[in-house]
Amino acid sequence: MGRSPGAQCGAGAFNDEMGAAVTAQMADTLLLGRKTYDSFAGAWPEREAEGGEDAGFAKTLGDARKIVVSRQPLEFTWRNSELLQGTWPRP
Repeated sequence: MGRSPGAQCGAGAFNDEMGAAVTAQMADTLLLGRKTYDSFAGAWPEREAEGGEDAGFAKTLGDARKIVVSRQPLEFTWRNSELLQGTWPRP
């Protein structure tokens, strides 16, 4: 089964101990850039729906508020996601 590049970050490395450690350190709000959001949104909702060993962690990510920084308008497909509004200087 094909996965997005973001899905590969934990492929074969995820276990309950890792999920518990990351979840314990995670805030209820995530600040993400657009590329990271795209990668996460391309992987974690599917992992939650599949119900595999990382589904609990995937649900934690899905339940978290996700604020995405981007200069372009976005349409979100992952729950609890929103665009950080404002004008950002170019590097």
